Amino acid sequence: MDYQWSAVRKGMDVYDVNGDKIGGVGEIYAGATVGAGTSATSGASASGNYVKVDTGFLGLGKDYYVPAEYVSEVVDDKVILNLTKDATKTMGWDNKPASLEGLD
Repeated sequence: MDYQWSAVRKGMDVYDVNGDKIGGVGEIYAGATVGAGTSATSGASASGNYVKVDTGFLGLGKDYYVPAEYVSEVVDDKVILNLTKDATKTMGWDNKPASLEGLD
């Protein structure tokens, strides 16, 4: 991560690598317990940090739980991911990670 995790705040807009808006930061999960063997390549957060991205009109679409490893930078009030909007739909991030259960 080339940014400060603490720079991510609720309400920031989330964009893909091409500059297309995905949604907004709904929640920030820092340091959730992660099971052994998880990594960024498995779609789980190795650090335990996640951003819940609310999508759709007024945030009424799917929620995506994006591992911090997929955030490439935070600029002004924008969180920028290191993959495309279409790719976010295939990562299984619409399923809340077990490590985040009970944290809302």
